[in-house]
Amino acid sequence: TTWFVEKKTSGGGMFIDTLIHSIDLYRFLVGEAQSVKASYHVVHPKLHVEDTGIILIQSKSGTIGTLEGSWQTPVAENVIDIMGTKGSVSINYNTGNLKYKFQADNEWKTLQQPGEAKDRFYLGIKSFLQSITTGKEPLVTGSDGLRAMEILEKAYSSCKVRQ
Repeated sequence: TTWFVEKKTSGGGMFIDTLIHSIDLYRFLVGEAQSVKASYHVVHPKLHVEDTGIILIQSKSGTIGTLEGSWQTPVAENVIDIMGTKGSVSINYNTGNLKYKFQADNEWKTLQQPGEAKDRFYLGIKSFLQSITTGKEPLVTGSDGLRAMEILEKAYSSCKVRQ
């Protein structure tokens, strides 16, 4: 019932609230996006913005990513899974842990974050504050934010039904 779910004010729903951050991470980890497609659904009958959806994104090098999100799932995981030709890695934002497995491994190995880094926002905030105090350019710039919004607009435009 707030501005948060009013498209005219917020610009969108779950995509702009949640998956915009996944777009940033995709670009950081994989590179620039070349193609973007998306689909969403409005599950909650009183919302006027998307609350569940997926973005399919492909980099210039051909790497494909799926960015999924929902405001409607009762239990959610905040993870990044990366599968490569020689292994896989999974980063869990809820626990701060990273697990990985190489192709030849039988079991996953886990790395736990140090205590202060377990808060998923801690390192990002710390980096931002350091850029202010030292005058160094932040890891994520205004240009990165603009590019993420351009990709998001392509995602919205690719949806057949736009409320």
